[in-house]
Amino acid sequence: MSAPALLTVAETAERLAVSPDTVRRWIKDGTLGVFQVGRVVRVPESSVVDLIEGRTTPARNAPRARPERRAERPRRRAVPRPDGDDPLAVLRRLRAEEGGRG
Repeated sequence: MSAPALLTVAETAERLAVSPDTVRRWIKDGTLGVFQVGRVVRVPESSVVDLIEGRTTPARNAPRARPERRAERPRRRAVPRPDGDDPLAVLRRLRAEEGGRG
């Protein structure tokens, strides 16, 4: 039994007249079968033939996995103090009342 012909992502993209990013997307969503060892990805020629002959179809408008967004922290707003003093003036006054400690 002979080994299947294996193509790189770039070779596959060239044969299908699409961009390598499209081929990677088809690999990710399972439209195009691959062999992968570590980071090395090879596309069997039979997967390309299946795609061309319509046995598998590219998933159009398939939901993509999107990274989860971290919840935004609420922005702090400067709230006017009821006594009208700015925070540094209050801190200075408290230190003076304590006798300069702190």
